[in-house]
Amino acid sequence: MTDRAIELLTQLMADPEVSAMFNCQQLVLQHSLPLGCYLLKPVQRVLKYQLLLQVLLFAMFFSAADGRGFSPN
Repeated sequence: MTDRAIELLTQLMADPEVSAMFNCQQLVLQHSLPLGCYLLKPVQRVLKYQLLLQVLLFAMFFSAADGRGFSPN
């Protein structure tokens, strides 16, 4: 499954528009690692879930505060 995900990500990143969108989002979130680094084996991934969810929640509500993102209302 991880191999398929890496293959799909490689195909997506070959598209200049998709690649630019991902790169822009990584800059906004201040993530320096390439997306492929997040495609870890399941055992390695488990430890990253809490951090990922915290970052996503922060980004959603930070964006909502300035009117650009998710709002629970």
